[in-house]
Amino acid sequence: MTIADLKTALMDQSNARAEDGFQQRSSWNSFCEGILIPLGSLFAVFLVMVGLMLIHS
Repeated sequence: MTIADLKTALMDQSNARAEDGFQQRSSWNSFCEGILIPLGSLFAVFLVMVGLMLIHS
């Protein structure tokens, strides 16, 4: 394996394996996965519940 192959393998994250170790995530990605997605899911469930209550009233 040449140096160019190693650089290509490091740049291509789609082929990441457990043996490669932990990959650092960007702060934006962490913010989205840790805060925005859970809050968005809770808000969506809240909207569905409000919609169901309005339909059945």
